[in-house]
Amino acid sequence: MLDLNGIKVKNRIWLAAGAGGYGEGWPHQKPFIKLGLIDFSAFGAIITRTLTPESRQGNYIDPFEFENATLVSHLCRIFSEERKRVLRKVLGGWINNVGWWNVGINYWIEKIYPWLHDVAIIPNIGGFTIYHYVDSIRKLNHLDIVGIEINISCPNIEHPLSKDPAELMKLFTFCRESSDYPFIVKLGIDSDYVQIARLAEYCGFNAVSAINAIPALGGGYSGSAIKPIALKVVADLKKAVKIPVIGGGGIASLKDCQEFFEVGADAVALGSGFLLKPWEPTRIAKKYEKVKDQK
Repeated sequence: MLDLNGIKVKNRIWLAAGAGGYGEGWPHQKPFIKLGLIDFSAFGAIITRTLTPESRQGNYIDPFEFENATLVSHLCRIFSEERKRVLRKVLGGWINNVGWWNVGINYWIEKIYPWLHDVAIIPNIGGFTIYHYVDSIRKLNHLDIVGIEINISCPNIEHPLSKDPAELMKLFTFCRESSDYPFIVKLGIDSDYVQIARLAEYCGFNAVSAINAIPALGGGYSGSAIKPIALKVVADLKKAVKIPVIGGGGIASLKDCQEFFEVGADAVALGSGFLLKPWEPTRIAKKYEKVKDQK
């Protein structure tokens, strides 16, 4: 068992927020799960899609309709014009404009969490006020989870708290006082990520993660093209704080993971690079375990 400043996980290969849905996989991933090509138990942690106090349609369809969709209807949506409005393949990656679309934390706790077995879960939570975050954290307090990731950096959402150090200090302090779980803050590049990381460390957060999707025309840009930027941010953060740094952005192979480890990442989170190859993160995680055991 690996202990990253109180975050106890089996290994350093994680799934980034949303890559594995709410912890049980997206509808189009279910056949690969049944075939064993996707194995969520292979990862150190699964970070959920961002959860807000109430369900949000965001810029997509009704999240409950999506959650309960059949595989056929889901595949139809993947290739529809509606999907292209919120998720587009571009050179070097993807542009997404989903906008915190989710079923809401109450639904997740009641309908999804009970079915998550042998999976190390880190709920990612978002909100527009300090109370939103604190309310969600308190609802999570009775669950068997690894930690909580605080999302203040989604490029498709206006974050009234993230630009004000005084408000961030309040947010981090109230979060820390609301739970004994380990806390991680998710950072983006459109704010002073070093300053925010230092604030989080000062307030007792256990780790920081970087980077979120990069703001771009039409949404957030993610994929292989952002890896050099993500590597620089991770290197900057390792010089600035003593708490662990979870690196991510453009990871598509075990070699990419190693590059993040070389600049100081304590763990890595795999994300949108596998929208077209949902089985690839599992392959990387299992390959990492073999390489680690051989050392």
